[in-house]
Amino acid sequence: SIRRQRQMCIRDRHISTINPETILLLGSFALQTLFGEEYSIAKNRGQWLSYSAANNSINIIPSFHPTFLLKQPSQKKKSWEDLQKLQKKLNNA
Repeated sequence: SIRRQRQMCIRDRHISTINPETILLLGSFALQTLFGEEYSIAKNRGQWLSYSAANNSINIIPSFHPTFLLKQPSQKKKSWEDLQKLQKKLNNA
């Protein structure tokens, strides 16, 4: 739809303006907004993904949303592992 295309254009301009090397996505909504509904936190959490905006490749790691972790505290260990992966990537940058 035209509305979706406009939203994608605005989103990509915002990302391009900030020009990050790495993004931590929190939750399914954020993940699916960038990559589409075929992606899910259950399947893609903790995996490095690549996103292109304005000819820049951005490293992205999805993780659980904080609200989910409040409801499912047993998942905090996985989220901690994601943060450690992010820290390692940032230290090597």
